[in-house]
Order: sequence, then C-alpha cells, then structure tokens
Amino acid sequence: MNHLEFAFPATDGLQLFGRQWLPEGTAVGLLCLVHGFGEHSGRYHHVARAFNEAGVAVIAFDQRGHGRSAGKRGFTPSYDQSLVDIGTFITEAHKRLSGVPTFLYGHSMGGSMVLNYTLRHKPKLQGVIATSPWLRLTTPPPAAVVTAARLISTVWRTFTITNKFEDNLLSNDPEVDVQYKGDPLVHGQMSGKLFFGVNQAGAWAIEHSAEFPVPLLLVHGEADPITSFAASLDFVGRAPTATTTFQAWPNLLHETHNETSPQKEEVIAYNVAWVKGKC
Repeated sequence: MNHLEFAFPATDGLQLFGRQWLPEGTAVGLLCLVHGFGEHSGRYHHVARAFNEAGVAVIAFDQRGHGRSAGKRGFTPSYDQSLVDIGTFITEAHKRLSGVPTFLYGHSMGGSMVLNYTLRHKPKLQGVIATSPWLRLTTPPPAAVVTAARLISTVWRTFTITNKFEDNLLSNDPEVDVQYKGDPLVHGQMSGKLFFGVNQAGAWAIEHSAEFPVPLLLVHGEADPITSFAASLDFVGRAPTATTTFQAWPNLLHETHNETSPQKEEVIAYNVAWVKGKC
C-alpha cells in the first residue's frame, strides 16, 4: 500500500487537497472516492487498504471547504460547482492512473453528489457506489429554521450554520464518536447554498433515477438516524433493475464502513467484491 498526498486546482482556482492509495503491483481498477459533509478523505484509510488488498487503487479528495482543501468551511458558491469539482477530481485521478476500469464512490453528502454527478454529466464509469446517500434527511429540520436560513443566505451568501453530529449517530462503535470529535479536520459548518443544493438535488436524483446510466451499488444501514433509508428505497425502486444492487444492513447506522466488528469488515468486503466483480 503506497500512500501519497497531492494538491490540484479547481476550475475557479481554489486549491483542492487529494490523496492516493496504490496497491502493491499492478492495479486492476481505480476507485475515486468522495467523502461526506464535515469530514475528509483521511477518514477512509482503512477502506482504501481493503480495496488495495484486492488490487484496486483508491484516489480521494477533500471537497472545497472541507479537510485540507481551501475555502471557507462548509461553503460552496453553488451546488453545480461542487459537481464540477468532482469532474475535475476524476480528471486529476486519471492523470495519476489510467487504462483501468474507473468507479466512483461517495458517502452521505458525497453519495448524493456522485449519484447526481453521474445522472447529469454521464461520465464514462464502470460503476458507482453510494453509501448512505443524502437523498433526504431522516429527520428534516423545522420549517421555520429552513425558511430563516434561506432568507439569510440570500443576502449573506457565505453564511454558515453549525451542525456537527451528536453522539451515537454515526456508528454503533463508540470509538468512532471519540475519533470524530477529536479530529481537527472535522467541522460542522454548512452554508445555506450547500444545504439547499444537496436537499434539492436529492429529490431531483430520485425523480430521475430511472435514467441512471451505469451499474450502481447503493448501500444503507436500516437504522441510519441521519440520512433517510426510505429515500434510498425510493431511488432504487425507480432505478434500472438489471444494473442496480441495493444492500441494506439491518441495525447499522450512518457510517456502515465504520461500524463495530465484524459488521464493518463485512460491509467493506461486500463493496470490494462488487467492484472486483466488474474489473
């Protein structure tokens, strides 16, 4: 396993941070990974290791306003810019490794974004994995809060609110909470543009899921208290049945890849096997 850090510019010049994990020997596939809200690519080292052991390279980046990338925490100038960033990231990944099947993997907010990116931009991919995608929230915020945030963000475009996850929402493993809270690169800032963009895009993706153009693995814990399991069911219920796989994990929470053992290993192994089967 060879780990390397790098930086590359977004289309508007903002510097984005990336990292790659390359397997020993020749890679048989490339997984481009997009993290979720408030976190960063460094939280996926163990996921990358499992894919590397199967010969699949993993390249990830920190979204703008997240992790070690530049930008105000939690702010994006537009949802479309966030999708453009994913395209720029994939182009950068192919500069580093080309000629092998490419997969796009996204978690939570990143899961919703990879679904939307694939539906809207129709990239050449061997497949997509979306874990716990933010298509809807399990418990939407009160309407009054949403209305106030929308009004404020129209006159103060960089306005952000703090929304760091409470205890025991991410995983059944208490150590995950400890590490999350102690991680200096994790934040809870979200701008109105980002929140409303992701929310609206989730509904749009469900409406257009029948058009999903490549093989899809959608993974969700049935007990997820953050992103809606029911919304994932809505998506796969309309998606092409011949190329869509839905894996529900009973009793698991939001970060299925960070659950207690042996469930964590089972989840990651399932995802790796799906990719390997398409390389």
